[in-house]
Amino acid sequence: MEEADALQHLQEQYSQLNQEMLQHGARIVIMGGTGVGKTSVMNAAFDSTLGEVGHAIPCTQDIRVYAPTTACPVWVYDTKGFEPLSDNEDIFASLRQLKEERRQAASEHPIDSAEHHAERLH
Repeated sequence: MEEADALQHLQEQYSQLNQEMLQHGARIVIMGGTGVGKTSVMNAAFDSTLGEVGHAIPCTQDIRVYAPTTACPVWVYDTKGFEPLSDNEDIFASLRQLKEERRQAASEHPIDSAEHHAERLH
């Protein structure tokens, strides 16, 4: 296979996988310490400035949900950063609530279906 043919084949595979990801979804939660760049990673993944970046100053105060796009074909949940001198219970409570919401959404579909798995957090 020539290099041009191989490149075209890879591009076709990428396009097909991207469409499957958009159709069936994946849900990713970004977690980490305050000011470590979680929102910057999310902005880079979407190739757009969707979330405010504080450059080591906390900006995200709750869980923000970003729907899939062609640039980033997954659901992304951007979370508030963990604080070193806190019990972070507000963050854990939000994560428990998100987990339960996704569990309930998944339970509306047969357990072995693509839709069930698409509703779950990964």
